[in-house]
Order: sequence, then structure tokens, then C-alpha cells
Amino acid sequence: MSELRSLLEALAAREYERAVMITLVKLEGTGYRKAGARMILTDDGWSCGAVSGGCIEGVVRDHAKRVIAGDVPETIEVDTTSDTDLLFGSGLGCPGKLQFLFEPFSREECESRFGALRDALPPAIALHIFGAGNDTIPMAALAVTMGWETSVYDAREAFLTRTRFAEPVRLVATHPAPLTLHAHSAAVVTTHNYFLDLDWLRHLLRSDAGYVAIVGSLKRFEMLCGVLREEGFDVSRLRGPAGLDIGSETPAEIALSVIAEAKAVLAGRDGTPLSRRLHETTAFV
Repeated sequence: MSELRSLLEALAAREYERAVMITLVKLEGTGYRKAGARMILTDDGWSCGAVSGGCIEGVVRDHAKRVIAGDVPETIEVDTTSDTDLLFGSGLGCPGKLQFLFEPFSREECESRFGALRDALPPAIALHIFGAGNDTIPMAALAVTMGWETSVYDAREAFLTRTRFAEPVRLVATHPAPLTLHAHSAAVVTTHNYFLDLDWLRHLLRSDAGYVAIVGSLKRFEMLCGVLREEGFDVSRLRGPAGLDIGSETPAEIALSVIAEAKAVLAGRDGTPLSRRLHETTAFV
């Protein structure tokens, strides 16, 4: 959803003369990425994004270099369905036919070619973390790696420093206050203070955030829900303790668990293991 936006933002920070946008436009069978996946490669060899996996990436890169030099859009198809391909070709091991579109462009042409499409896309996932304790540092870092717009809120300005949260994390010094959050927002409350948690949740449950969760114990979560219900709030969309059950113990593991749950909820998924989901929908002889 936000892949094109992220790719173009990364490209804008680069020095280059020519580049090529690579799009997986059609997929028959199975593949590492779905149709619509994109990748950019520049004339100096820098690339961002991915349209496939395995050795097929090398095939795509080689063709991209030729397209940049030729300056003519092209479409190619890669067939990984045959035994010959498995033995002598890409060796991808995921039988399918993939069609790629290669669109070369110059730095000056980038905005006119892709700007309107970028602006028409839904906003990127935005993670809002309420509380700047040490356990939120890996969460913010992981969200940035995911390409999410990330903000950390805390009234303690001494906790909001660049030695703790690197760019591009947005640091907001504030007490609990009303916020305007879009439906692609994930809000995670982690102040570890009962009264601050309660104040932030009052504001967040009035917002359009697609994911609202709180880090902490089940007992404190139930206490907070009890108060919020009495105040007339619908707590059915409030998740706590935040995260998927992956056996998390360390702050980094908890961050992974929370980010994974937020992504699943915002994508309309339930976090079911792919192995189980695929086995339930596939007939075996």
C-alpha cells in the first residue's frame, strides 16, 4: 500500500541520472511477492524494494540494466514452472509465471511519471507510540525499518533525544491530548503509568486509528477497560496486552510481537501461521 511512496522517498535522497521502475504486473501460480510489487534500480547499481526472491532477482536486475541503457519500456516473462527451470534456471522452487514491466526514466522525469500515482495512494502506516521508555526504542526502530511513519509521545523531554530515537522518528513532547489519526494508524500505549494510560486511551478511542493497543499486564488492561466502559467507551477494538503470542520476553521481542499484530490488524488478518492457512486451503493427494 505504501511501497511506491517509500521507494520514491528513498530514491529522492539519491544522486542518480537514470533509473528504472520494475513492477510485477502478473503472477500465475506461486511467488515470493504478489502482483503490484515494485522495485527501483538506478544507473549506479543502487536498488530499493523487491519484486521476487531467490536467483530470479539476478535475472530482473540484469534486464533492468539493459533497459536503463536502452531507455525503452519493456515487459518480460519468467517461467519457473518447468523442471528444467528448477534444475538449470532460477531455481526458485515456487512454480509460477511472472510478468515484469520495466519503465526507465530520468531524475527530471520522476515526479511527472510517478507523482500523481504516489499521491493517489492511501497514506503509509503510521505508528504512534505513547511513552518513551527504554522498551519503546526497539519498537520505533523496527517500525522505521518497516517504512512506517513513526512518532513517539512523552511529556518528559529528557526522554525524547536523538541519542535514543534516531531520525526519522518524530518526537513529540506532550501530555495526553486529542489527536487526529487516520485509519492506517497504529497507536500503542506504553507509558506504564495507569493514569497516563487511561488519559491517552480516552483520546485514542475517539480517533480513527485502525489499531489501538496497550503494553502491560492483563490485570491492568482489565482495570482500564472497566473504567472506560463505565465512561461509555467502546473497548471492543482495544487490544491488550498488545502483541501476538510468540513467547516474547525482551523489549526487542515484544516490539516484534506488537508490530506483527498491528500489521495483521491493519491488513485485516488474524495472525494465523501461513503454514496452517495454506494447508487448510490446499488439498493434498
